Amino acid sequence: MIIEGALAIKAAIISERRIINQVMIDQTKQSKDIAFILRLCEEKSIKVVRKVRSEIDALCVGKTHGGIIADCELRTFQDLQSIIKQSDGYILLVEGVEDPFNLGQIIRTAYAAGCDGILLNFKDFSYSEHTLLKSSAGAFDYLPIVLSHDLKVDLDLLKKAHFRIFSALRSPDSRSYTDVDYSGNLVLAVGGELRGLSTKVIDATDVSIEITYPKKVRVALNAVSACALLSFEVLRRRQS
Repeated sequence: MIIEGALAIKAAIISERRIINQVMIDQTKQSKDIAFILRLCEEKSIKVVRKVRSEIDALCVGKTHGGIIADCELRTFQDLQSIIKQSDGYILLVEGVEDPFNLGQIIRTAYAAGCDGILLNFKDFSYSEHTLLKSSAGAFDYLPIVLSHDLKVDLDLLKKAHFRIFSALRSPDSRSYTDVDYSGNLVLAVGGELRGLSTKVIDATDVSIEITYPKKVRVALNAVSACALLSFEVLRRRQS
């Protein structure tokens, strides 16, 4: 597969979650990012090829690559135990967000907010990895990502490891997202706008949280915005 842009390529090299066959750079391109990537490639013995811009353009979907692309393999994904071992772990569980650009933005926000890993339902991401990597500014490779074949089994495992499940969910028992304690190991579960969270997640929920609005609104925040708000509230509360 081809990945595009300096941010995505730096993440792919640094994270070491995928094999990089070669990096291709516009032969006229010079910048601090290019120099840094060239040093990384030399350190890790990654092949670098200088090409004319038209050859790079021909390999890409769009024109936003900035003169640098890489031919690489699909990324590897992590197992849940590797995240569970972390002290005071914070995992973001995302369900029902199908658009790779939106999912990439969510992963980017979670990474910026200090998330330790992402839990997703199992899916073949092979056709959307380039979008996920680019829209997440590389966070798709930086963050550990677990693909779950059975969320009930994985959530039971997390609860046995003393993770509490906080679900963004409107119910009679829901509490404002600003009025709960986010200390310790936690899973923050957010669903997409169309289907929301599955029964498996709802049944495992320890605390239902909701985003409160200052006045009545007909349209709530979408999943991207909700994840941003909730992730940084978790960060703020855990730092205080």
